[in-house]
Order: sequence, then structure tokens, then C-alpha cells
Amino acid sequence: MGGDTNNLNVVGSPKKPLRVVCKAIDLQDINPTANITLKKVLVDNLKISGLFDYNETKWGPVTEDENVLLEDVKADKSEENKARLKTLIFGLDIVLKEPIALK
Repeated sequence: MGGDTNNLNVVGSPKKPLRVVCKAIDLQDINPTANITLKKVLVDNLKISGLFDYNETKWGPVTEDENVLLEDVKADKSEENKARLKTLIFGLDIVLKEPIALK
């Protein structure tokens, strides 16, 4: 399934990683390092699975475009459906060991 990573139709490569936006309960009030630990454990588990590139798979902040989309989603919620807990949102760039070539 792996493809030429220079091809724009290949996803999961260093040049075109799979982008995932994650949402979790914000634990910073309980433990100041809990959010970092959560992200690190998630990424470490992805890395040791053997499916993902160990050096290229990483977490980071959400992009400006992703924030705009998230604001649209938040605006659609009624008062009764809004989250009652503080949440943490972060991005993941996932690079596959064998990128997928789309046709």
C-alpha cells in the first residue's frame, strides 16, 4: 500500500500527515502536568504500535483553520448541550510507516 511520499495523493507521509484533532477533559486544575502527560502517553502509544513513524508522529496546537471550524461546531450547540467540564483540544500529526496512496 505504501506509495511515493512525494506524490500529493499519498496520505500519512511526512509531507502530508494524517491530521487528527483530539478533545479531552482538561486535567490541569488537578495536576499542572496532567495535560502534557496525557498527550505524551497518547503519542507514545501510537509510536510503539508499530504502525506509525516514530520520529514524525507528534502532537501540537490546533491550527487557525481548525479553530475556526471548532468555533462553528461550538456555536451550533444549545445551552443544554454545552460541555459542563473544561476541555483540552490539541492536534496530532500522524505519519504512517507505510503511507497510503489514494487513487
